[in-house]
Amino acid sequence: LIHNGFKKRIPEQKSTPNISRAFTPHYVMKQLKGSFKTIWKSSITSSPKLHLYSTVKTHFTKEHYLDLIKTYKDRANLTRIRISAHRLEIETGRHRNPRTLR
Repeated sequence: LIHNGFKKRIPEQKSTPNISRAFTPHYVMKQLKGSFKTIWKSSITSSPKLHLYSTVKTHFTKEHYLDLIKTYKDRANLTRIRISAHRLEIETGRHRNPRTLR
């Protein structure tokens, strides 16, 4: 919690616990989402591999086309391609084959 901006909100320990409104589930989720979005944005803008992704995906939101894919298997396969967790040659070959100069 301290890492995600809650250090100022942690109450000092007393003999009887003092329940703070700052630790409501809504507030905790809001802080965690904000922290994640900040880290996500800095990660995609600093990665050369994600240059195209960062120009297409500017906001952290659910993509609407994911609702159009009805089967779990198809959604899972598309997600694997989007996050480069697939076994296509473009990913597996760069780890297996030595890099050649062009």
